[in-house]
Amino acid sequence: MPCDTVVVLSDATVDGSIIFGKNSDRDENEASETILLPRRRHDTSQPLKCTFISIPQVDVTNEVLLCKPCWMWGAEMGANEHGVVIGNEALFTRPDTINKKEDSLTGMDILRLALERSSTAKEALDTCTSLLQQYGQGGNCGFEHPLFYNNGFIIADYNEAWVLETLGKDWAAKRITSGIRAMSNAVTLTNDFTTASAGLIERAKKDKLCSGRNDFSLQKYSDKLTTWGAGAHPRRCRMENMLQQCTTKVGVQDMFSALRDHKTRGKAAPIDGYMGADLCTHFGPTVPKIVHTGAFRPSQCCGSLVAHWKHGQLTLWFTSTSTPCLSIFKPCWLKGDVPPHFTEGNNDDTALGLEGVLCPKHKQVDGSLWWQHEVLSRNVTLDYAKRSPIVIEKCRKVEAELLRSADGHATGNFEQRKKWLDEVIMLHHDLVQALIPQVQNVKLSRTSCGVLHEHCVARTSARVQYMAREITGYRLYKCTWQDLLCVVLGRRNDVRNNVRTQLCASTRHQG
Repeated sequence: MPCDTVVVLSDATVDGSIIFGKNSDRDENEASETILLPRRRHDTSQPLKCTFISIPQVDVTNEVLLCKPCWMWGAEMGANEHGVVIGNEALFTRPDTINKKEDSLTGMDILRLALERSSTAKEALDTCTSLLQQYGQGGNCGFEHPLFYNNGFIIADYNEAWVLETLGKDWAAKRITSGIRAMSNAVTLTNDFTTASAGLIERAKKDKLCSGRNDFSLQKYSDKLTTWGAGAHPRRCRMENMLQQCTTKVGVQDMFSALRDHKTRGKAAPIDGYMGADLCTHFGPTVPKIVHTGAFRPSQCCGSLVAHWKHGQLTLWFTSTSTPCLSIFKPCWLKGDVPPHFTEGNNDDTALGLEGVLCPKHKQVDGSLWWQHEVLSRNVTLDYAKRSPIVIEKCRKVEAELLRSADGHATGNFEQRKKWLDEVIMLHHDLVQALIPQVQNVKLSRTSCGVLHEHCVARTSARVQYMAREITGYRLYKCTWQDLLCVVLGRRNDVRNNVRTQLCASTRHQG
């Protein structure tokens, strides 16, 4: 599950602000919810149930905005009322360093707990490392297939940023005060860390990976094959290079563009072949349990978040959808803003306003923005070259207006701002529903790739049985194992078109 997180410090931004961005990549049917939780007081005698374990609750938790898998307690990314923002990354390290037992916190649990309990980036770092050493990390964090990993984080606030990379209960962290720093599923820290757990160097000595700090490198614990398969290093380089090459310096729109990037190398669609350095990942053909290195696009970007610290004000821009190239970044501010269409989500006891728009149901297509956009996105990607311009043109017009008007609303009256945010969310929802039939009416070209929504469900001795995973139902058909490889590698247009024809013929659209 490739993810990309980046922070741009004040010396590299056009207005002297700090800008954070993240794409959260998960399984293609793993709905992501956006929830806003108020500042709350708790009964500390009652334990807090996290994803796998329960831990003691604290007296007061901060107001937080979280972007999270709908089935999990923790979050992939989020922010709190004090202006602390955190993004989580899977770090692909050696199998012997990973805990597969569900007897600890997940990395996403740690992220949420740090946001709820911290008021600065440094305090959030300390909270993360304290929880890590007390409860450990581990368990299956996959949705449709088992996935185990250690975790990395970029933590930022108004003044500074930290890179935190972990290895079981051990960790190393580096303070970032200038420039651009990205993280893309690869271990990056060497002996240049600012602080680390007490036993990290001794652990590396015991593993015969260093003789002391001078020749220490956390990268020596990397799982090189999985890291390569996820395209981790190319994606990190792509992110940093794109932002460094901005005409002036980095602005919020530049961050939007980076998170939408398809480094397609001349390909017609963002789902053809190897994932490479694409930052806006689209789900493509893969063979679970046979080939699952990340190289054949088994996941997609399921949500995106941009944070902009300017003049003491934190503005959050979120999509609440997959594929940001086809979506709209919408603004939000904390400290009391609870638009009616934000809801508590699936794991807590208090609902805020109307449910359903930003909180999709688990394993069930519904009327939420996430699932409605998924209908649109999968129809577009059947023929991205012909269908995407319709969506992109309309979405960018709305987004441009939001960028022009956001500053005025950020300092406006609370009730007016609350009403405006509600209108923005519903505008996006209604626009998506209006675009679905327009996109479906665009005739597919002969060269379009229609294999992306199939999912391998069984393998016999002679053939691979393929499922066309559509948004409203299932349809089975077969293709040979050799044909499948040819489609994945883009070498057989006749097979590709035959698969596309079968898929389109079996599609039942939801209008």
